[in-house]
Amino acid sequence: MNQINYKEIVKNRYFVPVLMGIVIAIGGILVGVSKDDGKTTNNGEGVEVKEIVDIKGKKDMKSLLFGQKTYTLSYASMDPLAVENISLFEFSDGWKGDGFLDWRNFYEGKSSLGVASDNHQPGIVFLEKNLDLSNFDVIEFPLSVSDINSLESIVVKIGDSSLTNYFSYNLSNMLGGWQVVRIPMNQFVSHGTNPESGWKNIQKIQFEVVSRPNTTEIVNFDYLTAQKSADYLSKWKMTDDRFLSLAKKDDKIVLLARNEGAMQAVLSEVNGENFTFQASFVPQTVGGALGLFFRGNYGNSKGYYLLADGINKNSFTLKKLGSGGWEDLKTVEISNFVLEKDQKYWLKVEAKGKTIIGFVSVDGENFTEILNVDDDEFSSGGLGITVFSRSYGFFDDFKFEQ
Repeated sequence: MNQINYKEIVKNRYFVPVLMGIVIAIGGILVGVSKDDGKTTNNGEGVEVKEIVDIKGKKDMKSLLFGQKTYTLSYASMDPLAVENISLFEFSDGWKGDGFLDWRNFYEGKSSLGVASDNHQPGIVFLEKNLDLSNFDVIEFPLSVSDINSLESIVVKIGDSSLTNYFSYNLSNMLGGWQVVRIPMNQFVSHGTNPESGWKNIQKIQFEVVSRPNTTEIVNFDYLTAQKSADYLSKWKMTDDRFLSLAKKDDKIVLLARNEGAMQAVLSEVNGENFTFQASFVPQTVGGALGLFFRGNYGNSKGYYLLADGINKNSFTLKKLGSGGWEDLKTVEISNFVLEKDQKYWLKVEAKGKTIIGFVSVDGENFTEILNVDDDEFSSGGLGITVFSRSYGFFDDFKFEQ
């Protein structure tokens, strides 16, 4: 601020009273003193001294930052109708048209549906299925683009059996390789003579892929769902919300985490210094490490990682991303044990001071200690989950205590 402007402001007769009022208000908030809840004592010289009152009952700034003593989060308790599994793109799903099941290039399950377009000729696949999607807000699926330079358009159509009345969405800003597409249903464009039929009486879902002239494009689609809401994302902090999704497995809701756009997420309501933190996980990828992220910063990925090293592995690793880069603090192998697909396991970490202890369980009740490490680079931070190496897995049963 230059001198002339400063003098002009000071000349204003309201400036000083307003400034003093702001200072007094801020001071009152920080000290937490009021005539009603403050106490006075005599200092022996006839002067009353005001005692400092705790801020909302907290004794210091540390308790403000780490005030959440316990926390639990369960997705299995959610209404299973929160997610509609429209198609897993497996052999039994019944897609028709120009597509093919691809057992080599898939994201989830055992296969994806590939759709090819050659020399600007549309490749079209469709699924005839009766659905009521009127209570859902989001359509979501992963897709893979073989050559972004050959792709002209991808269009999703959802409507009646003849697609006389339907909703459409033209995908844009695609990337090469696998990516997660999340479309708010209110962004679809309505077509037809009977828009009242709406989302309640869906009979057909269609994907159209068009390549550029004199090129060939293949797009793979996988795990198509409708979800009632994306509000679950508010419980998490991450650099890219494609990392998390909801899924339905065995008629129960689970949290699906993919190494897509980000590699970790932390709980919004929890920070930890000395704590116990655990969660269940169901591995889905061979060699795809996943597990707990703690005392971490989701913005720069620095912190500690307690990892199960993926399907068909029997090893667990405590990693750290610190000032010196990535470091494996300890790796252990468990004899007569191997992680299996679709089996549920639990990881737990106890952190106290510089000591970090890792545990594993097959039932969520009986935990076996697998590693004990001393490291003091990070003393506090966020707590959450992580997935490595373009893999994915399911998580649930979060518990935190400090």
